[in-house]
Amino acid sequence: KDQLINFLNKNNIEFEICEYLNDALRYIYEDSKNISGIILDLGLERDKSDPEYNQYMGLELAEEAERIKLNIPILINSTTEVEISRNEYPFFFGHRTDMDDYDILENFISFLRTREEQ
Repeated sequence: KDQLINFLNKNNIEFEICEYLNDALRYIYEDSKNISGIILDLGLERDKSDPEYNQYMGLELAEEAERIKLNIPILINSTTEVEISRNEYPFFFGHRTDMDDYDILENFISFLRTREEQ
């Protein structure tokens, strides 16, 4: 996580970190106009009062984003393997499983910047 934060800071990317699924859901409901992309860890806890960890809980965020037609690109940043179909999640950008691989992050940031310019 710290390496990702350092990378985003070095590239002058504004970001918000949500440690829990419920915080992330609240953020997409309240601030969706200010979100250009989501970097999602699949393994999350629901919230502070329900610390049960689930290695796929982050998919609930992707499902809710799709349900409310958020239309925000999502990059999964997780060593947890998962099969994701673009039919199911049309705004799925990719999956970064190797935490030392920054190419997909750079591509994601370039993609987001290009979208913002349009």
